Amino acid sequence: LATLDDLAGKAVHVRPSSSYYESLTALNDRFRKAGKPQMRLVLLPDALEDEDALEMLNAGTLQILVVDDWKARIWAQILKRIKVRDDLAVREGSKIGWAIRKGSPKLNAVLSDYNDNFIKKQG
Repeated sequence: LATLDDLAGKAVHVRPSSSYYESLTALNDRFRKAGKPQMRLVLLPDALEDEDALEMLNAGTLQILVVDDWKARIWAQILKRIKVRDDLAVREGSKIGWAIRKGSPKLNAVLSDYNDNFIKKQG
């Protein structure tokens, strides 16, 4: 794939409850309006986590999968057959947050340390 337009007509695996599904649906709308073939969105069970799908991608069961860039980079260090395409984004500028219960300073400290010393360093 050289550009996002190369996804036209391809099968892309996605969970319907994910934000990726919304982004891929919007991209399909763009393809349709441009007269290009739409992607075939192959729906994965909602019970399947992104990490499970990444393992399936690594095993060759799936060919194209969309997940958050940070998650793909983390797992690509372990699952060596995954190729992360930072140059192809179906959505940019979105924010991801963590919610924790009030009164959890130790948990907050661990999550802050993880964010500062791992996530931010991953790019």
